[in-house]
Amino acid sequence: MGSRSAWISLDLPDGTLPVHPGGETSHHATIAFCGSEVSDDQFAAIVNRAQEAAAQIAGPVTATIEGVAVFDPGEGSNGKAVVYAPIAGPGIDQLRDALADLDGSGRSEYTPHVTLAFVEPGGPLPQSLARTEVAFTHLSAHLKGAATVQIPFGGSR
Repeated sequence: MGSRSAWISLDLPDGTLPVHPGGETSHHATIAFCGSEVSDDQFAAIVNRAQEAAAQIAGPVTATIEGVAVFDPGEGSNGKAVVYAPIAGPGIDQLRDALADLDGSGRSEYTPHVTLAFVEPGGPLPQSLARTEVAFTHLSAHLKGAATVQIPFGGSR
């Protein structure tokens, strides 16, 4: 099969965050964007690394999502700015540290985040998100066009 985008995330239940008109409807907290040219073999290695990272964390992972910010256009954004809400919490930092070397975003500094929308540079932004507390029981590895692999925290498979 051909190459596709891959990422590691913490998936939010539908309805947790408001949807910006024309924005993302399925929200997740991106821990690492692993690139847009990922083969099946590379994805298997990504899943293995995500399993290793998840095994080191006793769940649930709790975090706070709040505010709004913008990444300049980058790989995978089709020339559009990425409007996001930062996500923070001790487990988030631990996951990011464990998986940072997989990041293929091309950004020198990366912020774990929830993508809200892709907009033309300088375009209208969603309203700043009110503080939202969230909890996650598993980490997810995604390969666009394929099944998502959900990995429970604490080492169980």
